[in-house]
Amino acid sequence: MQKDMHYYGVYVLARCAGLNEAVAHTIATASQFVDDAGANASVTFLDASMLDVEATAHHILHVKNLDPHDQRRIWVPFHFYPGGEGETFTEKLLCRKDSLLAREMVKTNVEKAKTVPFGDALIGVTAHVYADTFAHYDFSGVSSRLNRIEGELKTYDLDEETKTYVENKKKRFFEENGEHGGWLANIKGFLGGNLSGALGHGGAATYPDRPYLRWSLEWEDAKGRVEMRDNSQTYMEACEKLYDLFVKYGHGSIDHMTPRPFEEVRDAIQAVIETQGKCADREKAWRDLLASGQITGDSEEMPDYAGDEWLMEFVKLRALEDGSFATQKPVVQFFQAAAFHRQTSLRDILPRHGLIVG
Repeated sequence: MQKDMHYYGVYVLARCAGLNEAVAHTIATASQFVDDAGANASVTFLDASMLDVEATAHHILHVKNLDPHDQRRIWVPFHFYPGGEGETFTEKLLCRKDSLLAREMVKTNVEKAKTVPFGDALIGVTAHVYADTFAHYDFSGVSSRLNRIEGELKTYDLDEETKTYVENKKKRFFEENGEHGGWLANIKGFLGGNLSGALGHGGAATYPDRPYLRWSLEWEDAKGRVEMRDNSQTYMEACEKLYDLFVKYGHGSIDHMTPRPFEEVRDAIQAVIETQGKCADREKAWRDLLASGQITGDSEEMPDYAGDEWLMEFVKLRALEDGSFATQKPVVQFFQAAAFHRQTSLRDILPRHGLIVG
């Protein structure tokens, strides 16, 4: 998914679920920040205390994507949550929509979020991971032949302008990453090794991340089986599940409003999801929906994404005389949330289902 869903869609759904504006903003920013926190970092405070944080994403061209350890610490827990289905280890690593493991992850994180200061950020991280199980289903976060696609990706029912835009994006993606995605040709040549396995949905370019897209793909290991996908239907499933997640988090809290029934806004959300064009076009559609009053009963202005502020805030941390104050900063609470999610998933939830990932 892209920013139109991870930030804008999440904010609107959180408000629809009754969460107040400040909480919804933190959740939505944390949700998108999972894609933007792309570097490991360390901060030493003036009192000699120290904070180490791990990245939650890498750009698709980042050389660290070649590192199996990094794949298992980043792509598996944050972007391609394993479904646990199948016979082999690699089959079980494939992401599945709303899997049993994903629901366990949501339940664990919601319960924890209600007891810790970084709870809002943890719900944002959870929303990102949960949403991606719908967009990224049947792909895995490790380089694997099960991710490989052959033949042409085909799209359906697009207006001519959007079709040209999508085709040009696909062409540029494969020029930069190779036919299976995720690998740089010059790195492959330099290493001289067999890097034929694809990472994530690189073989499908950005098609899974476009909510309006109807498209088809042919799996390399399925002997010519062509699969049709309707992203708008899948994304609507994700929206309803995210709404339920936010309702569970806000339930019983006196500072949140009564949730608006999802059925009352389903058609309006569907219209946003099906908006063809660039990501910015759907971002505007989400803003317009919030301003229409259909979500909360009042016209509201969408707050700007705070990710850049969080990055600047992190840089300024080293000026703190007392490192203990760092945990009051939203960006630090995000990294606390990410660390909890990573640790709990890799050391508890996945191993209980026989998945020792890293």
